[in-house]
Amino acid sequence: MNEHSASHPVSTYNEAEIISLVTNIYKILTRQAHYRESEIIWAPHHGHAIDLSALDATDTMDERVISLINKLPYGPGKCIVPLMQPVFYGRKYDLWRSRSIDGYSKEADALPTVLLLTEGFESTDPVLVLDVADNTIRCFTERYEGPHYMDVPTEHAPTYLRRVWDNYCTAAWMSDAHVGIFGTRESYYSWGPEYRRIFVEDYHWPGPNFRKDEWKRDAIAIKSKLKDESRSSR
Repeated sequence: MNEHSASHPVSTYNEAEIISLVTNIYKILTRQAHYRESEIIWAPHHGHAIDLSALDATDTMDERVISLINKLPYGPGKCIVPLMQPVFYGRKYDLWRSRSIDGYSKEADALPTVLLLTEGFESTDPVLVLDVADNTIRCFTERYEGPHYMDVPTEHAPTYLRRVWDNYCTAAWMSDAHVGIFGTRESYYSWGPEYRRIFVEDYHWPGPNFRKDEWKRDAIAIKSKLKDESRSSR
């Protein structure tokens, strides 16, 4: 997904814009029954009560980063981008671990203007790194082996997040049902194309006749059935 070029858009970091884009992704995933409303932790008016005491004495976070993590919505434990789950800064361990972007060595520590937006379910899964200094995102696919995260090309953060939203809108992605987005787990997600076909053709996503209530009722059972069929055919 990292499609950096020398001419990629440039704009000043805007907290409200980033929060709005992330919120829209959660909203569409809720509409698609990937999340239940109760699974998303929305920031209260005064913000989350993020406890920064988990940070090492040498760790520093830019005020813009602290402000953002206090205001972002979180849906921990599920994919928000295929193969990636949101980092939930309400957990001390996640906060502490998030400051070491590409490993546990102090040399890999995040710059003060950087925060980990997502992490993989496994150490080889990709992560998204947001830098508020230049309003960019890095999609870092080898967190514990490979280059320092600062050597990974950047992409304009709002453009990246809009593309995530658009991929869900068009059903090009269906979160954990998407096949081979990073060229991994192809066999595990062999049920994905049929899941998408049912969603689009039988439940009429994304048109005006989308059977929202029926899909929310049926989605888990459909996914379970397809997974069982996929396992039995191996």
